[in-house]
Amino acid sequence: MEKINFTIAIPTFNSIESLKKNINSVLNQNISSSINLTIAISNIASNDSTFEYLETLKKKENFNIHNTRFDKTDSQSLNLYCLGNMIPNNSDWVWLVGDDDQLSNKNAISNICDKINNNYDDDLKLVVACNADRSKKTNKIFKDEIFQLCNKFGYHEMLGWMSSLIMKSDIMKKVLQDTYMYPEMYKITDNNVHVHEKYPYSAYPHSFAILRYISKKKGIFIDSPFVETQNKKQTEKSIAQWAVDSVGQRYLFVADDLIRLLKYNIIEESSCSKVFFRYQTVHLWDKWVLWMLNNLIIHSKNQNITESLIISLQAWNNSNWKRISSLLSLLDSKNDRKVFSTFIQIGINFSAIFLKSGLNEAIAEHYLKNFEQVVNLMNYNFEINDF
Repeated sequence: MEKINFTIAIPTFNSIESLKKNINSVLNQNISSSINLTIAISNIASNDSTFEYLETLKKKENFNIHNTRFDKTDSQSLNLYCLGNMIPNNSDWVWLVGDDDQLSNKNAISNICDKINNNYDDDLKLVVACNADRSKKTNKIFKDEIFQLCNKFGYHEMLGWMSSLIMKSDIMKKVLQDTYMYPEMYKITDNNVHVHEKYPYSAYPHSFAILRYISKKKGIFIDSPFVETQNKKQTEKSIAQWAVDSVGQRYLFVADDLIRLLKYNIIEESSCSKVFFRYQTVHLWDKWVLWMLNNLIIHSKNQNITESLIISLQAWNNSNWKRISSLLSLLDSKNDRKVFSTFIQIGINFSAIFLKSGLNEAIAEHYLKNFEQVVNLMNYNFEINDF
């Protein structure tokens, strides 16, 4: 086996207990002498005890840590930029792991390195390690151009969950640092929707960056359980944080990312399968529409409905439906375009009826909630390798 310089890269924020579990899952790995392991961590904003914990780790061998106390000027993009700077220059491969996730078995790193060596060629830039909870455990390896892996399994399924992403070191540094170095490439400008001041980009800018740099390069997806979330259900803390960070609207901005990829000729019209838009058991557009419908339904219970509120909601609604409609040209099947177009028109019509009713609760119940039930129907099983 060839010697591999391998790095685990962890961005962290106010997750001290989860971070400890994550790091322990790395330290407990069975690492052979053919692997040089480094753990890179960046913390720029935590105001719990993360700073003090990381200061103790700095004294240990094989840790590269950027650690500063809470700073109001922090941003997620800056934290990722600092994390990129912690990756050693001689690192070959980097596994990006969220601070609230963990490696799911003690041989995860060794098995990944074996798979890299056994499938290596000069064009191999990405390895997707399957979420343990979503693996069929077939141990199958799928190798293709990265864009084609997205077409087979889904853009979000391959490139969305950061803890599944293992990349060549130079590519990982670019992906981590792109939103900070080139913010205009990612920034969303839309006066009709809420664009978060601190996070004015989609929920998955790293996915955009991966296709931007290596869409035509090779990747492998391994259907084996390697990494898992520590919390099987979203916690109250994370739900509250998502609301603060406008994650729902930022999911919709993924559509903006895809149109930009079209604009830059990274993807082409009529080049994306329906599966490309998969999001777990449904499609990305289902997730977006469910979030929009839920927002409108909540407003139907508002006791202080004004004309200005209705006007602003109409602008928000129209802008987001336009965003979703822009993806029609990407679908490679006439039949899928027809079905998607019908879906969009139904959503637009039902939303318009509700808004013209003055946010009537009975209209919301009859049109929006019934439509919501249809949109929520499963298209796929939960396992990623569902084919």
